[in-house]
Amino acid sequence: MAMTTAVVIETKGNYAVIQAKCLETCETCGSKGACHATHVENNVIEMDAINRIKAHVGDMVSVEIPDKTILGASFLVYIVPVIFFIAGALIGNSMKVFGLSANASTLVVGGFFGVISFVIPMFALKLLPGFEKSLTPVIVSKAAGSLKSALSKGGAS
Repeated sequence: MAMTTAVVIETKGNYAVIQAKCLETCETCGSKGACHATHVENNVIEMDAINRIKAHVGDMVSVEIPDKTILGASFLVYIVPVIFFIAGALIGNSMKVFGLSANASTLVVGGFFGVISFVIPMFALKLLPGFEKSLTPVIVSKAAGSLKSALSKGGAS
């Protein structure tokens, strides 16, 4: 379970907008292009988090990023495209599309399925009830410290 310290900058019902220093894993994450975190400046990100403790603007909070969030994002970004590409290649190999040879059909259909696999996570976030919420960080407690220390140290613990 990744934990980080953040500052609440806005509250929206059961959610809060927080600012935190990027985790070390953010830099090498393959899903950062689809991540809901917005880079503000100097490795500081801004994102929504579930506000279980009803934190207020200016509060220093501990934010938990569940392992299933990291594993789920990794699965969507790495495994789903591979599965779709292989399925597309098998389908393309078994049928000739657009009058192409088996090899060309494999490449075209496999590539098409591979591209589609990158679009599916975006629709999954919108269409599956609770899916996006399951990938959202959670504010678990108030933390001691200052805004400056949270944004300069940050990181996972």
